[in-house]
Amino acid sequence: MTIIKTNNIIKFINRNYLSLLVAGLMLISISATAQRPLIADTVWQRNGAFFNPPANPAKWDQWRADLNEWRKYELKTFNDSIYRKKEFLWTSKSYVSVFFLIHDSKFYNPKTGKYDIKGFVDYYTHQYGRIDNVIMWQLSPNVGFDDRNQYDFFRGMPGGIEGLKKVASEFHKYGIKFILNNNPPFGENIRHEMEPNEGRHYKFTWKGDGYSFSNSPIPTLSDSSGGPVPMAKLVKEVDADGVFLNCWAYGGDGLNYELNRVKKGVVVVGEWPLEKREFIEKQHMQWDLEKYGFKNQIHPASVLRSKWIERRHMTHIVDRRRKDVATELQMAWMNGTGILVWEDIFGIWRGWNQRDRSTLRSLSPILLMYTDVFNSENWTPLVETLQKEVYANLWEKDDIRIWTIINNLKESIEGELIRVEHKANNRYFDLFTGKEINVNTANHKVTLKGSINATGIAGFISNPAGKVDKVFQKFLLVQAEIKSRENLSTEYPALPVTLKPIVPTRKYKTADLPRGMVAFADTNYLLKDSVPQRETGAYQNSEFLPKGGLNTKTNVHFNAFAIDPTPVTNAQFKQFLKESGYKPRFKENFLKNWVNGNPPAGKENEAVVYVDIDDARAYAKWAGKRLPSKEEWQYAIESGKANYGERRVWEWNESERTDGRTRFIMLKGGPGDWFVKGPLFYAPSGPQPTKLSAKYMLMWPGLDRIKTIGFRCAVDMQY
Repeated sequence: MTIIKTNNIIKFINRNYLSLLVAGLMLISISATAQRPLIADTVWQRNGAFFNPPANPAKWDQWRADLNEWRKYELKTFNDSIYRKKEFLWTSKSYVSVFFLIHDSKFYNPKTGKYDIKGFVDYYTHQYGRIDNVIMWQLSPNVGFDDRNQYDFFRGMPGGIEGLKKVASEFHKYGIKFILNNNPPFGENIRHEMEPNEGRHYKFTWKGDGYSFSNSPIPTLSDSSGGPVPMAKLVKEVDADGVFLNCWAYGGDGLNYELNRVKKGVVVVGEWPLEKREFIEKQHMQWDLEKYGFKNQIHPASVLRSKWIERRHMTHIVDRRRKDVATELQMAWMNGTGILVWEDIFGIWRGWNQRDRSTLRSLSPILLMYTDVFNSENWTPLVETLQKEVYANLWEKDDIRIWTIINNLKESIEGELIRVEHKANNRYFDLFTGKEINVNTANHKVTLKGSINATGIAGFISNPAGKVDKVFQKFLLVQAEIKSRENLSTEYPALPVTLKPIVPTRKYKTADLPRGMVAFADTNYLLKDSVPQRETGAYQNSEFLPKGGLNTKTNVHFNAFAIDPTPVTNAQFKQFLKESGYKPRFKENFLKNWVNGNPPAGKENEAVVYVDIDDARAYAKWAGKRLPSKEEWQYAIESGKANYGERRVWEWNESERTDGRTRFIMLKGGPGDWFVKGPLFYAPSGPQPTKLSAKYMLMWPGLDRIKTIGFRCAVDMQY
């Protein structure tokens, strides 16, 4: 027998104390981790905002069990207090969100020079059925052409802040919430403006029923680019109902605090999925874009993570690049959540086809009617169905059961769809046709029959006989009427882009050519054109540009013309005003840099700026000229006969195009003294190659007139 002495044991323990301690902590850690359902780390981390179901239906029972265990674990420490606040109850019913640009003629009519909120609402309600909230985008594609910040764009809209307040009031009359866009502080050289309370510091403590505030050395952004102080001020002035976070998922405690100070019930809408549970505790609404949230291919019957945790959380499903939104509608239906309607992607048309519009018109009344059911605790994902590639979820509250069903095939299905337990005195109805389903209740089971369009949706409800009341009967009649107007066309509703015709001048001869102009004979020319990659696309309105933008070479024929060798100067424009008596229809920002009706001292021979396209056309007409086409402009500069003058600027030209919803011009030149460093969606700045064409969206003169755009003139000739 070997005898180990006591002092040797002590030495052994001392030598190995650290190793033993680490091993013990690892065992504790493993034990703690085992208590947290692994689905939180596996499914969520792989698939972004959704839990994808297993491909094998035999594994669905375990998948559901895992989901429930994971939710049970998360809810132990989840605080739902903001979802119980009365001022925020509207968010759980705000299913249909419309995102629009201020350049949209449905919103602002350039012909009348007025906002058309009634026409806007009439259009969207007729096409899509209902609007619950609107998000107004004011910034890109025009941000970066000068130093204006996001608040300058708001203030520069027709009527300024008071005009926006009236816009909000008009939307409110229709029961529609009005949400403003807020951008993070992108871009160097974008104008900064100080707030009176700039420099305020915050320390926030979340107590479950609100925020506590105290002074702290921790700063919170409060500048004009995206901080909480000026945005809250704007929300108060406009009486807005929410703030959309461009490129943000979560707005932060500072923004929530400031918004809460100025108005109760102001919602924050994140653009990206809320990846942290504590963010879902503090923010009621979000988008989910496929580009950001879907790391792998997502099944249309996937479970939305934020909705699974908090049933009252509102997500608006969107994929900006798709022309067919059937899958997004299926996801929204299977998750009892919202959808985003976004027809104009910063100048790229993405209108919905008639089938998808019909689906939303039928879908949204069901979600609204049964919000309490879709927000209830009793949600069973992927119950058994009777057809291949047909998926169904079950929602229950009190005695009501609703089955949300989708068809994942590209062909229609008709017949038996699901078999369910029968409850005494229950009646069954098709939520989309509005018709009662005749069932056989043998063996305490009923089989529900129906039809589903290709990649379409369907839904059934089981109601106790006592709840088939007048309200429910009226709802069924409305659904039947909507169904009768169903249009299953999947033809893409393209909007052709048309070029505004150039009004020719009289044909000048060399002898009577206006002084100083340089002439060009009829010729053919290989013209290179480059449109940088931005979200706004290029000439046609249906496609996003690839990396590197659009680059083309085209043989162009020029009829004889002459062009000013340099842009029109301040001095020349002053002479025009004196002799013509010209007064613009809208005076906002007209010659903003002039002082008492005169150009800035010493800049008489620099290019005139703060003029819009119609101001430029008015000058050209007075001078017996016209604006050049962008091709004429480029050819003239590349020839060496024309140049940029004393101050290089962007230049208006006759390249105005429209698809009936938005108007734009392809600017040429680029400023010599203005540079901005920003993300992809910012406009190019600084001097640009002659081949570059920059898309500039038109709204109204108050925003179109900026310090970096001037113009020159041209005439038609005969040699």
